Amino acid sequence: MRADPPLADIAELNLAHWRVQSDKSNCLHKALSPLLLLKGIEVDGGAVVNSAGYAFHSNNEMAALEWAEITGSGIEKGSDELRDLEKQMQWMGLQLIMSRTGVSTATGDAIDENKSTSRLRSWADNLKDALEIALGWMADMGGLSGIDTSVVVHKDFSVMGHLTFSDVRDMYNSGAISREAYVAEAMRRGILAENFDADDDAELIEQDSTGLE
Repeated sequence: MRADPPLADIAELNLAHWRVQSDKSNCLHKALSPLLLLKGIEVDGGAVVNSAGYAFHSNNEMAALEWAEITGSGIEKGSDELRDLEKQMQWMGLQLIMSRTGVSTATGDAIDENKSTSRLRSWADNLKDALEIALGWMADMGGLSGIDTSVVVHKDFSVMGHLTFSDVRDMYNSGAISREAYVAEAMRRGILAENFDADDDAELIEQDSTGLE
């Protein structure tokens, strides 16, 4: 009853994101709080009071009073690293819904071998099988033999809804998602017609490219 956590890699990225975010917040706090720098000014009692109605005085010609601020050049790099980590987390999470070929369940009666599926959909199918077997055993224990148990498990995982289509296109161009997933997302968003056939379109593209030669 033990298994490796399926989202362990994303959890590690989440820890890295928290560390960078914490460091960035700490740097930002210091950058937004400049320090009062006194040069050649003696302070009675060693206490500096900076408030309305107070002033600093010195007979030293070299005396100066100014604010020392952090340039904040490292804060921008921290922001870039955060964005990179967030993109890695998004793409790694999408690995669960990327299509792959194979049988998703132990029995193989629900999905044909030639049909592409994803890890997340496979887990949903496995859960469906396990629940139906467990309910069948419970029915047998209750003296209700021969009852056909059926469980409906949600398997329509559309996790790209929060992404812009430009983000989806970038993921397709980088190889993070397949062409099928890219076309399916375009159809889901209404960019392509519901009756759009990717295979027919691929043939038309090939014909067009051949005609241009």
